[in-house]
Amino acid sequence: MPHQSTIRKTALSLIYALLEQHCEDVSSFPLREFWEIALEKENLHLQQALTKAVLHACRSAEDLAAPVLKRGQELVEHVPQTEIIRVLSATENLLSALAELRSRVGDKRRNTVMETRKVTERVLRTARQLADKIADILSGQESTHNAAFFASLRRWQKTLHECVALENPVQIDNNMEYIGLSRCAKELAILQPQAENLALDVYSHREEWEDCLRRLLRNYIPQRLDIVDRAILYLSLYELKYRGLEAPIVISEANNLAHEFSGAKSSPFVHGVLAAAVEELATPQ
Repeated sequence: MPHQSTIRKTALSLIYALLEQHCEDVSSFPLREFWEIALEKENLHLQQALTKAVLHACRSAEDLAAPVLKRGQELVEHVPQTEIIRVLSATENLLSALAELRSRVGDKRRNTVMETRKVTERVLRTARQLADKIADILSGQESTHNAAFFASLRRWQKTLHECVALENPVQIDNNMEYIGLSRCAKELAILQPQAENLALDVYSHREEWEDCLRRLLRNYIPQRLDIVDRAILYLSLYELKYRGLEAPIVISEANNLAHEFSGAKSSPFVHGVLAAAVEELATPQ
């Protein structure tokens, strides 16, 4: 579960974007494009965790692949078999991709997000294809002639299965080695819908918040407020009225948002407006 402050900050960014574009019809807003940009930082964290996990899963890849390549080559020299040749080729491709990934991670000049992601995906894709090819071979007849090769394949297969499992980190359960990656993936998977639902619900009450701010702001219309401050006040008023959060918590979180995303004078201003709102809500109508 993402921390509430993360959901709040993410929702705030969407409220801000809607206000900035004076969006009357939310269905016309490019939500898909917005989230691609808004979640870039979280996606980067997930990508870094995934790359680290892939390298960990394949930490013994060369040692396990060596006997596969040696014994497989000995077999095809006597009786060429297409399935074995394909396994040997895919194994070499995987080792090549791993070498490139390690090189990029170890070289800050080449460790660009886009390229590292591509190589990580290449490792995962090649590992899955290789695992499928090995499964086909192991489903065949084992004999004295190929027993050593089959034994090497089984040891190699365990590492490949561990690597393939990383393709969908959300489904990783009860694996302490990858618990951080799994948690990151699960939180990212639900962050967008939770933040979006919160932001759109807040924004759907914007006329109510505008009316409230007109009463609270003397000689000042809400439209003249800085957009970030308006978004913070919208969100805070919503949390006070519809989520039933305690006033000190709401005001404290609003102050934190103002400090982080707005100007130096915003925090005391937001604090004062919300304090007045709390008094108004406590006054019997």
